[in-house]
Amino acid sequence: MTLFFTSEALGRPSLQVFGLSTQVSTRKDLDLCHRGSGESVKRGRHFHLTTAIGGETNTIRGGAPYARLAVYKTCWFNKCSCADITKAFDDAIHDNVDIISMSLGQPGTETDFMKDCFSLGALHAFQNGILVTASGGNYAEPYTVSNAAPWILTVAASSINREFISEVELGNGVLVKGFAHNNDHQNSFGTIVTGRSAANEDARPEDASACKWNSLDYSRIQRKVVVCTMENWDDDKVQKSQVIADAGGRGLIIVDPYEYTQTNLGEYRLPTSVVSQEVGDKLADYMGYYRHTALIHDTKVHFRGIKAPRMAYFSSKGPGSAPDIIKPDITAPGLNIFGAWPPSHNPNDRRDEWYNLQSGTSMACPHVSGVAAVLKGIHRKLSPAEVKSAIMTSDFPFLANDFHFLATARTTDRFGEPIQAGERDATPFDFGSGHLRPNDALRAGLVYDFNTNDVIAYLCSAGVSDWQLQNLVGEDASCPHSPVPTYNLNYPSIAVSNMKGPTTVTRTVTYLGRGTDPKKFYLDVEQPEGVNLKVQPDTLDFSDGQRTMTYTVDIQVKKRHKKGKYVFGSITWYNDRHNYVKSSFATVSDYLIVLQGPIGHSQARVSVEKSLSSAPPTWYTSQVEQSFFVSSRNVHHNQRSNNVSV
Repeated sequence: MTLFFTSEALGRPSLQVFGLSTQVSTRKDLDLCHRGSGESVKRGRHFHLTTAIGGETNTIRGGAPYARLAVYKTCWFNKCSCADITKAFDDAIHDNVDIISMSLGQPGTETDFMKDCFSLGALHAFQNGILVTASGGNYAEPYTVSNAAPWILTVAASSINREFISEVELGNGVLVKGFAHNNDHQNSFGTIVTGRSAANEDARPEDASACKWNSLDYSRIQRKVVVCTMENWDDDKVQKSQVIADAGGRGLIIVDPYEYTQTNLGEYRLPTSVVSQEVGDKLADYMGYYRHTALIHDTKVHFRGIKAPRMAYFSSKGPGSAPDIIKPDITAPGLNIFGAWPPSHNPNDRRDEWYNLQSGTSMACPHVSGVAAVLKGIHRKLSPAEVKSAIMTSDFPFLANDFHFLATARTTDRFGEPIQAGERDATPFDFGSGHLRPNDALRAGLVYDFNTNDVIAYLCSAGVSDWQLQNLVGEDASCPHSPVPTYNLNYPSIAVSNMKGPTTVTRTVTYLGRGTDPKKFYLDVEQPEGVNLKVQPDTLDFSDGQRTMTYTVDIQVKKRHKKGKYVFGSITWYNDRHNYVKSSFATVSDYLIVLQGPIGHSQARVSVEKSLSSAPPTWYTSQVEQSFFVSSRNVHHNQRSNNVSV
């Protein structure tokens, strides 16, 4: 299916954004919902919601509402054939689109670019001047990031400063905090029962506790508020609500011990509240000593005092599979995001029919696609790599009196504290360069560029043969006798694996300033623990009219660390107008060091991450605004075969 929205962008040539879709044949199908929700985030027009956000009237819109949108079908029932994927890319390239947004991918990492249809199609798009943005996957664990090729802009998922609170009032007058998206509430208190206590004769107690299909005695839960548990972090909460609604229940309380209470909040079939394990324990105590009743209230939306962004628990983590590349590239809002949706199946649901909340890197990716579309519309001559660099590396300084910039960098939340991933500080393996900052990307001062020839050199250094290379790039290409090291691809981050001794990395930046814009950029380096970085020159001066300048980073290890320990730092270029260009760095022989810093100004910080559950693969990636990585160990990681939407 192809859809075109032909509005033109404010006097400029119309911009085309292409979306790879996982839709199937019927309008009600969840795959169609997945596609429609993502496309509306990319370029949805202004729309007034009356009931969707806590019963208040709000206006929402997509990232690039004046872009033209084309959507092609690639997958059926979560199965994606390589032929369909490559044909979709070919059609988009033939139609001369500007941006390809891909909210699907291979589960986990794919180490062989020759066998990854998504990477192959994206490379052909890159060759034709088209930026491909892609979701990083929802597999939660290290080494699972998808779409890790360096010519793809890979997106992780994080939160925004909005919470959907659905309080539960207990019969003793106590209010406990839970999360859900309800516009319906109970008309009166109902008796609380647990799923386990309402098990039917043939069900396992564990299944009844989790409120699985065919596990409950419906006569025991009619007009009751049922307490259900979670067996796994990815249990389907909406399905639990369907089970209880079909049984005639009055309300549902889900106890989530995995601290993922704020996900999958939309389209519950009856009043629902998802509570933490701590609240669940208090609820169990209450049920043991009181006449246990409960009332689930309407949803209230909170915007103030919320620590955001935080990394979404499900967001796939690096390192990735591409040698000397940090993945994911960036993080964007992907937790409880409004998007287009077919009408609810629930006749009592009073939400706006055409919108719903969804979570996933599939929701985060369209945010970045929209920003890329706007950036491309303003700067039509930017290459795919330059657009990617502007999004990844541009930053802005701390402004104490400006509410919108309450952070020294995108690696901090709105209160200036490090972005969190669960109970720890997030690292570049979680968020890449940091959280998306659209306005900063539009005023990038410096960018890193690379083209097809640079990609060929990178692939040759990574071990691709001449005949593989020719099949891959579709032209007469061959590898040089002395290929450039993979860490010298002019990427917005820096990673160095298998470092045997002192190493020098080279980067070239392109100046985007005009007229009276500042021509001189200064250096700020945050040294990783136990590593010395020497950047030459320490000033980049474009006053003589040149558009590009090259700098080198000399890396020396001063102190050896325990294997599996990762150290993070950054390199940043900045000027008198407070344009920041931040890059990350990682290196060393038996552990990883990652530096993050911006272009235009250097805001660097160093943090230490605990060892991951297994050693990093040889092709390790760790990216921030400019990063380095080094590791000497060879480790294999599990790969999955099925292609599914992410």
